[in-house]
This record gives sequence, C-alpha cells and structure tokens, in this order.
Amino acid sequence: MARISTEVVPVARMGSVILSEVHRSPQNFRPDRGLVEVTLTMNWSGGARLDTMPADCGNPECMADHGDTGNVSPEDITLRIASTAEGDTAVREARAFVRALRRAQVHQTR
Repeated sequence: MARISTEVVPVARMGSVILSEVHRSPQNFRPDRGLVEVTLTMNWSGGARLDTMPADCGNPECMADHGDTGNVSPEDITLRIASTAEGDTAVREARAFVRALRRAQVHQTR
C-alpha cells in the first residue's frame, strides 16, 4: 500500500526557488559543461512543519521543566538530480526547469 499526496501551487504563491549546482571541475568552470548535479528547493506559503523537543538549560544536573522548544519550517520540496543516477540530460532539464520557473515568477510580479 502506498499513499501519494499532491499539492498544486500557483506560481504566484512561490516564495523562493533555490538552485544549487555541482560542477565536475570548478577550476575549469564553463557554464555550458561540467554540471554533474543540481539541487532544487522551492517553498511557498501554506503548510508548515513543526518540529518540537524538550527545552533544557544546558545544566546536565538540572531537573526543572523548561518547557518545549522547536522550529516552524515552511512546507517546501527539495529535489536532487545527479548525472550518475538520472543522467546528464536530466540534470540539464532540471536546470532549464528552474530557469523557466524563475521567468514565470518574474512575469507574475509584473
């Protein structure tokens, strides 16, 4: 059994799009070759993750209840596309997708 959830997010709601690139030989950088991996992170307003844990004061002998602490992170998605797993074409297509998404974001703000 598997459960799959899908959310359709309008481009206008996208908060940020981050593209990280890994180049094979950065000392010989050329934008048209040597790209071996991209990581794409997109976030938007809407859902969020809440991670909580017991708070402490740092004193290992303290027995007081310091309540809880945690982080609220906006819902996002991170995709890693590597040439060794998906192939060079998939890496180039992912980079092109990010560029198209950025153009759509700019168009939405005009």
